[in-house]
Amino acid sequence: MEAVKETYQDIDEKAKAEKPSLEKQLHDLEMEQKQMEQSYHQITGAIAILRKLIQDQKDFE
Repeated sequence: MEAVKETYQDIDEKAKAEKPSLEKQLHDLEMEQKQMEQSYHQITGAIAILRKLIQDQKDFE
């Protein structure tokens, strides 16, 4: 029975070592959110520029 307890303990320790902590997961998700927000702002900025170029072209014609 003692050998079984050690085995379960070893498995649990390995799982903890391989699995990132909740704090690490939260940090990673927050960083991903910031990157997505930056991408969103870049895309909306590009759309605004394209709309302005299209409008300027229409006004020129």
